Formats: sequence, C-alpha cells, structure tokens
Amino acid sequence: MQKVIQTFVFLIFTISAFSQQEYPLSRQDSALIIKYQSAFEALDQQGDYKEASDNLNSIAMIYWEHNHFSNATTFYEESLKRNEKLGNENAIAMINSNLALINADLGNYEKALIYFEKTLASRIANKETVGIIAALINESVVYNNLAKYDKSIEVLTKALDYAREMNDPEQMRSCYGMLAETYEKMGDTKNSLYYFDYYKSFHEMIQNEKVAKVGEELENEKLKLMLTQEESEKNELLLRITGLELKTKEKKLEKSDSTNKSLIKNLTRQELEFEYLKKEKELNDILNQHEIQKKQKTLIIILIIAISLIFILSIAVYAYFLKRKDNQKLIYQNQQIYEQREEIMQQNSELEYAKSEIEKINFNLTSSINYAKFIQVSTLSKKTLLDAFVKSSIIYYEPRDVVSGDFYWFNKIGNKIIVAAIDCTGHGVPGAFLSMIGNELMNKIVIFEEYTSPDEILMQMNNGITNTLNQENSKNTDGMDMALCTIDYTEKSIKFAGANNPLVFIQNNELQIIKGSKFSIGGHKNNDKKFELHNFNITDETYLYIFSDGYVDQLGGPKGRTMGTKLFANFIFEIHKNNAEEQSKLLKDNFVKWQTHEKQLDDILIIGVKL
Repeated sequence: MQKVIQTFVFLIFTISAFSQQEYPLSRQDSALIIKYQSAFEALDQQGDYKEASDNLNSIAMIYWEHNHFSNATTFYEESLKRNEKLGNENAIAMINSNLALINADLGNYEKALIYFEKTLASRIANKETVGIIAALINESVVYNNLAKYDKSIEVLTKALDYAREMNDPEQMRSCYGMLAETYEKMGDTKNSLYYFDYYKSFHEMIQNEKVAKVGEELENEKLKLMLTQEESEKNELLLRITGLELKTKEKKLEKSDSTNKSLIKNLTRQELEFEYLKKEKELNDILNQHEIQKKQKTLIIILIIAISLIFILSIAVYAYFLKRKDNQKLIYQNQQIYEQREEIMQQNSELEYAKSEIEKINFNLTSSINYAKFIQVSTLSKKTLLDAFVKSSIIYYEPRDVVSGDFYWFNKIGNKIIVAAIDCTGHGVPGAFLSMIGNELMNKIVIFEEYTSPDEILMQMNNGITNTLNQENSKNTDGMDMALCTIDYTEKSIKFAGANNPLVFIQNNELQIIKGSKFSIGGHKNNDKKFELHNFNITDETYLYIFSDGYVDQLGGPKGRTMGTKLFANFIFEIHKNNAEEQSKLLKDNFVKWQTHEKQLDDILIIGVKL
C-alpha cells in the first residue's frame, strides 16, 4: 500500500508533463475492457461488490492510461458507489485519490482539491500515517498550482509533523523537498534554501544507508557460499576415506576366507591336526621373536630418550644465555619503538586535525559553489517565457562544472524578442562571476536603455565589459563571445549579430551558417570593433540555432578531433523538425556518442527556436 501511495505522489508532481490528447485503444485494450465489463456484470448481479468494483477499477485505469478522462471518471465513480456500500475505506481513499489526479491532469484544481480532502479524511479514519502524509503532499501540490502558497505550507507542516512522529527519513525528505519548492515559488529564497539543505541531508543519508545495506547483504551471501562449499568439500573427503577403508577391509576378508576354504577342502583330519600343531608352533615362535624385538625396541627407545634429554638440556642452557642477551636487546628496541610510536601518534593527531580542517574548508567551498549555482540558475530566464514568444524552443544547457561560464538571455521589448547565447572566458567559478556581470549588463542595455538592434547591443556590451573590468588601465583580458538575434513580428524580420559565434538558419528546408564578426566582447582595447548586422525575412517556417563553442569544440569522434561547426550544423538540420523534447535528447545522445572516453572540455549551451 505504501508503494502505491508513493507512486501517486510521484504522479501528482509530474501533472504538467502529461498531454491531454486522447490516444486510441489497441485491440488488446478493447478486448480487456470487454472481459472486465462481462466479469463486472456477473459479479454485480451476485452481490459481490468488492470483486465487481475491482473490475470497474481495471476498466477505468485502461481509459485513464489513454487520456480518456471522462470514461475513466465514470467507471471510478461507479466503483466508488459499491465500495461506499461495503464501507471499504481503503478502496474509497484510493479511488478519491485517482479522481483527484484525473482532475489535476485536466487542470480542475479546485475539484481535485475536494477529492484529495476526501482521501485525507479516509486515511485519517483508518489511521494510515503514510497515506495521510501522501494526501497532504498531494494537497500542497494543488495549492501551489492555485498559487495558495500559505495554505500549501500549512498542509506540508502537518505532513512533516506526521513524518517526524514516524521517524521516517524518506517521508521527511519528501516534505522538506516540497517545502523548498513552495518557498521558491513564493519568492522566499531564504526559507527555500533552508528546507533544501534539510532535503539534501536526508537524501544523502538515505542513499548511504541503502549502499551500506546492499554491501552487508552481499558480504553475508559471500560468507554463506564459502561455508557451503567448505562443508561440501569436507563431506566429500570423508565419504572417499570411509569408502577406501571399507574396500581395503573387504579385500583382506575375501583373501583370508578364500585361503581358509582351500585348506579345509584339501586336508584330511590327521593332516588338519598336524597342520594345526605346526601352525601353533609357528605362532609361538613368532610370539617369542616378537617379545625379543619388543624388549630391544624398549631399550633403544630408553637410550634415544636419554640422549634426547641431554641434547635438549644443552640446547636449553644455550638458549637461556642467548635469550638473556636477546632480552636485553629487545628491551632497548622496545624503548625505541615506544618513542617512535609516541612520535607517530603525535603526527597522526596533527594529520587528523589537518584532515578535519581540510574537510571543513571543502564542505564550505562546496556549499558556497552549490549556493552560487542556485543564484546563477535563479537569474536565468525560465524556458516557459521563451515558449510564450515563439512556436517552440529548446535550451540544451550542460555546465562542465557546478557553475557555468555560459548563460542564456531572452526578453520581449515591445513587439521585438531578443534571444542571446553568451560564452564567457573560462568556466567554473571564474566564468560564473563573469556571466553574472554579463547578465546584469544585458538587463541594463536591453530592458532599461531599450537597445534592440543586435550590433548596437554587442557594442554596448563591449563598452560595459571594458569599463566594468577597467581593462584600459589593467592587464585584464577577460571577455565573452555572443550570438544574438532580434525577432520582429511586426516587420516579420530577423536581425543577427555575433561576436565570434555564428547562427544556424533554416528556412524553406535550406541550411545556412551565418558567421559572427571576428571580435570578442571586451578582452582588450580595439577602437576598430564593428559588429556586422545580418537581416532576414520571415517568409515560412523558420528555425534559428545559436550556441557557445562547448559542443562544437569537444574532442572525440573516430579520430579524436573536434566536431566543428559544419558537422554540428548538418546534425541540427537532420533533427530540426523533431519536437523540442526529442531534439534535446538527440543532442545529448549525439554528444555522448562523439565524446567517447574524452572528458567534457567546456560548458555547453544551445538555444533553438521555431518561428
């Protein structure tokens, strides 16, 4: 039951990812519906409402999986009536939860909330703590979609209280994650980070426990196997020894029996008596001889023992004096070892302290960089904003390190849409600092100063970087490369300018690569910089792709070389008619295939729009 509830929670988190388009039923699906319908009618007439409702649920699930929401709702409601007759609170809670999820799929959040509240009531009545937590989390997701963040936080706090009472780390992790997300949507960064830290800590603890448990189970299985093999080998050896002994005794008995039978068969009574006396004499001779040999052996043994005792005593005396000398040497060595041990312990103590300090520094650095990533990602525009401006878009963003020197920027000024892909000098933390400067300059130049022509924006960016980094009076040569497009729906035109970076332009099923000017933004003083402006008309479906050099300059392929712009543009042309999600996946797969065993060399950024 817990697994089912967790599955529902996962589904409600991904409501926005599902399409509302209905999909046709396959022959197999239709056949299953007929089968379940027939079984339902027979069971319903017999008054077996529990089994009848199970068949209704199966039919509803098939319709739901194909986005036939109305049919799914009808069958779930029929199932709900029968479970209410039975008073089956568990089934009632599950069906109400499913009806809530269907309404959430359709965007009917108020109605979804009503069903979730019914689910919660059933879970509380049955005292199902895990189910209560799941229902509260589902309600919080709906409240978030309704922008009722305070209400969402209220129900999440209740869920967290239940999770703490259970002392269930996985449930607490889910609550902390949802609280972090809710505060982020509210714009409360401080509380979002606070709960995100808790979420991360619990996540790491759960993963570590799982790894330790798997390791322990593997070690136990290994020991069991070794013991089984050892026992098997021991039993096999015992069987072989026993069998050999039995076989040897059997042969001796057979030989003796055969000899005796032969004597009895061939001798007369008189001969037997003579033979008996002869054997008796031989036996006495053997016994006498054996007694003599026994006395000789005893004498030899006594002599050997005496010699051995004298030898042992000599060795003992020699060993005593040798041991005394060794003991004196050992005392000295022990003293040396003790002094060395004290020195090593002192060194270990210093190393442990140094290790602890390094771990603290590393933790603080990692936390700072992760927070820097959070800040950097927060400054980037949401993809949904770009999707509102164009027919469709992709943003393939893959930093080499935690933070990135690449960043994207887009906004709408009047009837004009400005889209830019910017590649700052370096990557990691230095690149990220420069990207933050670049982002602020783009906001200032485009939003506040209202520059919209790409060549003018690049010149203003060049001046801004030069002045901000005081490059005229310092040795600083950092800068950035850019590709920037202005889309004017009123004039049905596209303007492009680039600082080193190109534009891939596809129209009328023809591919063009428009090169950028051979200048970087900033870097060094150059009074002759002038960024070339390119103009295009929007006459048909048009595809624009701008990007940094991280993808095209990656080493790999069959010859361990860079991919290059031309090969990259041809690949873009092959996939440009796929939907945005498929394009992003194909770009990722192609990069991994090209990369082979090489490390990622630089940050990667690709922006594509369809007009």
